[in-house]
Amino acid sequence: MTRSLRNAAGVALLLLATAIPVHAQAQLQWLDWDAGMEEAQKTGRPVLVDVYTDWCGWCKRMDRDVYASPEVREYLATRFVTVKLDAEAALPAHYQGRDYTSSTLADRFKVTGYPTMIFVRANGDHIINVPGYAHSAASSRAPASRRRSRLQGTRSTRVDTPPRTGVDVRNRTPIPPHVTPDRSHSMTEHRLPEPGEPAPDFKLRGPDGQYVTLSEYRGRNAVVLAFYPLAFSRVCSNQLPAIERDLGRIRALGAEVLGISVDSHHANREFGKRLGLSFPLLSDFHKRASTAYGVLEPEAGVSGRALFVVDRNGTVAYRDVAPDPADVPSNETLIAALERLR
Repeated sequence: MTRSLRNAAGVALLLLATAIPVHAQAQLQWLDWDAGMEEAQKTGRPVLVDVYTDWCGWCKRMDRDVYASPEVREYLATRFVTVKLDAEAALPAHYQGRDYTSSTLADRFKVTGYPTMIFVRANGDHIINVPGYAHSAASSRAPASRRRSRLQGTRSTRVDTPPRTGVDVRNRTPIPPHVTPDRSHSMTEHRLPEPGEPAPDFKLRGPDGQYVTLSEYRGRNAVVLAFYPLAFSRVCSNQLPAIERDLGRIRALGAEVLGISVDSHHANREFGKRLGLSFPLLSDFHKRASTAYGVLEPEAGVSGRALFVVDRNGTVAYRDVAPDPADVPSNETLIAALERLR
C-alpha cells in the first residue's frame, strides 16, 4: 500500500473512531459496485466499500450512528468513492475481468461477517478489509461504554448482537482491533502434494469432538478431502450440498468424503446440520492439515478451496485447487478421477 493510501485509510478509520472535524461541503453518495469502480477510475480516488446485509443490526447502526455523522460524511465524500455492497444479493458486479454477483464478490474479498469495510484502490487492487462496527464519537446515540474500542462487531453469519469484546463467535477468537492485515496465523509455506506422492496424514476433530485420522481409511476406502474456507459462508453453503447430492455416486466408487475447514468442531457440527450433510466436517483449528496440503492462505488465516483424492494406499491420486475462493472445483471431474481408480 502506498503511503498516501495508507494514510487515507488510516485517517478514515480514525475519523470513524473520533469524529475529527472537517469542513468540506461535498455530498456523500453511495454507489453500487460497478458505478463506484467507474467513478474511481475517473477520479483516481480509492474506494470504501460498506459490506452489509438487510438483517444485520450492526450494519444499521453504522448507517444511523456513523455514516449519518456530518463530519464522517464530508470527509468520506472528499477523499473516497463510497460503495454499498449487499452480501446476500444477486446484483451483477464486474471485477478484474470477471462477472460476479454482489454475494460472490463479497466472498471474493473473503468477507466473513458484517459490517465489513473494504478499501480498494482506484485501479481495483485490494488494500485491506476492516471487519466490525466502527464507533463514531460524534454520535450521541453511541453510549460511552461502547467507545472504549475503535472496532467492534461480529464476523459470524446471521448474528447481529454485539459480542462483549469483539469476538468471532464461531471460534471464540478475538477480532484484531487494528487496520493492518491479520498475519497472526502465518505459517511456513508448504507445496501442494503431487499425485503419486504419499498424502500427509492428519488427526482432526470431527463434528462431535471425536478425532478422525486419514490413515484409518487406508486399505479400506479412497478418501475425498474437501477443503473449504469458512463455515456458513455463501460459496461453501452451495458447494458442500452439491457434494452431498453426488455422495451416492462417490460412495459407489468406493470413496468417502471428509470436509475440512479451520472452523471449530462446534461450528462445523452446526454447519453440517444446517446443510443436511451426511459426511463429516473436520476441524483443522490449528491449520496443520491446510498447511501440510499447501492450501493455507496465511494472511486470511483460512484454507483455500480444494479437492484431493487419496487412494486406498494413502497416495494422492488427484487434486483440484481453486485459484480463487469464489471458484468451485468440478464434481464431475472429481468423479472421473475416482472412476480411474477402479
